[in-house]
Amino acid sequence: MLRLFVTVVLFTMLTSVVTDCLGYSLVISELYRDPVGAENALGGGVSHEFIEITNISQDTVQLDNLLLTDGSDVDSVIPWPGMLRGCDSCSLESMRLAPSQRALILDRDYDAAVYANGQCAFAIEPGTLILTVNDSDIGNGLQSDDGVMLFRGTRSRIDTILFCAADYQYRENSLPQTKLRLSVPVNKEGYSLELVNFLFDTITFSKCEKKITPGMFDLLKSNIIAEWHIMAIGDSLKEYRIKIAATDKTELLKQWKIDAGTEQSEYGVLVFNDGIAEITFATRKNAGDITLNVDNSAFWLIDSKEYETEDECIRITELYPKSRSGESEWIEMVNMSSKNSYDIRNWKVGFTDDTMEITSRSCVISPGELVVICKDSTLLSRQIPLLCRMIQPEHWHTLSNTEDTITILTASRVRVDKVHYCAKNYKGWGYESLERPDLSGNRQNTTWRLCPNPTPGILKSKGSGKTVKLEIGPTPFTPNNDGKNDLLKILLPTDGSTMESLMIYSFDGVRIKEFSTLTGSEFFWDGLCGNGRAAPVGPFYVVAEIMQNNKKTMMRNKGLLWR
Repeated sequence: MLRLFVTVVLFTMLTSVVTDCLGYSLVISELYRDPVGAENALGGGVSHEFIEITNISQDTVQLDNLLLTDGSDVDSVIPWPGMLRGCDSCSLESMRLAPSQRALILDRDYDAAVYANGQCAFAIEPGTLILTVNDSDIGNGLQSDDGVMLFRGTRSRIDTILFCAADYQYRENSLPQTKLRLSVPVNKEGYSLELVNFLFDTITFSKCEKKITPGMFDLLKSNIIAEWHIMAIGDSLKEYRIKIAATDKTELLKQWKIDAGTEQSEYGVLVFNDGIAEITFATRKNAGDITLNVDNSAFWLIDSKEYETEDECIRITELYPKSRSGESEWIEMVNMSSKNSYDIRNWKVGFTDDTMEITSRSCVISPGELVVICKDSTLLSRQIPLLCRMIQPEHWHTLSNTEDTITILTASRVRVDKVHYCAKNYKGWGYESLERPDLSGNRQNTTWRLCPNPTPGILKSKGSGKTVKLEIGPTPFTPNNDGKNDLLKILLPTDGSTMESLMIYSFDGVRIKEFSTLTGSEFFWDGLCGNGRAAPVGPFYVVAEIMQNNKKTMMRNKGLLWR
């Protein structure tokens, strides 16, 4: 029987640990330096740069006398003056940041940009505190490699460094004489950088998979943050060192549980006294999914099994090689395992004459999860809103319209799946996707069928072409209070499945409404967004996730709204 060797070390002061690597109780959790559009345009660089900060302490933080610098200029952080369009559920005119609360430092021209074009408004998480600076730009206008430092002091002196998002940790009392740089990872237009590590010795940012997430901080789950380091011990063991921090002051004992695959579980208690806890344990390599559960309220996948030839459970399920103008090519794949997750970092897609890396960052595919690898995630999200993960490789190999062989390889060159398609086998093939009806057949001779309505992110029943049905109506839907067709009716299956989520997306892929009550099979929508404003006219999508036979299924249907 596998045995986990566990040590729990309790620290009494979170601030003492955070001070070693950060400063005090604030972190820069997201940095958006290069919005889509021209640097001198509203909706682009002039108005849509932002800095997100998060209070990771257990006390409310006063933000008065807070300063920031990019090394070129110094700005005072101040409350947002007056109202802000499209942010009815945000917090304004305050300088107090509660534990776990996020604040968004916006450019002063943001409101003018939203007034000129409401479609460029951010989807800001409710409850976010909105701030700005006393200058016309954030810093000197954030450049693609700019770093940023939060501090208290004056425009000529630093009293306390609160957080430094830069390639090196600035520690002087005088202001930087040169520009601060944050060059890793390399900036990409339309993508923010999000904080991914800070409890250990280094501060690390990564390109945001979702492009931007203003007001959200993915590291923080139910007021708990967990980070970990993994180290090999000889040829057969791995050691895991986990740090856990909490931002609440609860006196209750927090339970933790670690599972190593299906072979062993360990339990314990963490006592948070304004502090953090460290768990160190060792287990054999390839034990399966290593998971951490704290208080049954926060869950992390720490590590996963390395993919081996005999696993044979990752399958390419659908292809879209023939894309129209304004559309994205894509490849869909699924993890068919019932128990193992797999990290596809540094995996490659091989073609007849080329290969491309899927992603250089950790990307774990859970059992039953679908992933769509695409040429352009912005175009794809505008085509069809997806609840599954979209991955846009740094470099894309154009899919052949006539014939190609596609091979998925792990970082160690283990072959995961291999498929082939040839256009001459599909008479009249236009802009349909290619769907793989049987995922268990011989991989050398893949059978495909044309799918008139491409379904990225939806796994159809094997061997059937049918998806679980989601019905909506009327079409068109006209919520103008004239007593006719003012409500959209949404009907879900009544086959014993349970609802996980129900959302409305605009045609350009922006989530505009999420239903909070998920009981029953019949729902109605009045045409209002989550913030109470009227939804835009035109096409929209209703997207639902249900749990059916212990598997999560996504359903989607397209509607039309007129007024």
